[in-house]
Amino acid sequence: APLHPLEESRIRTCIRNNSRLQALGISALSTLFAAKTVISPEKNKPKHSSNDSEAEYHPNEDNTSEGESSDDSLVDETEGC
Repeated sequence: APLHPLEESRIRTCIRNNSRLQALGISALSTLFAAKTVISPEKNKPKHSSNDSEAEYHPNEDNTSEGESSDDSLVDETEGC
């Protein structure tokens, strides 16, 4: 499959940066970065299974609220001065 234009641009940038690092005599770092340009298949995997619903927020099940509140209950500290 052909690469997306942004991926092509990213690869060109990596190659250009790698060349610049080598020109500056920083070849050890350039080889380190060259290994990082390959996208790991692990990156695209979801970290959580879809069955892990306990971490999701369910507003109707929220039993930690202290009741309804509104802005009317807030007191402006500048009033009454």
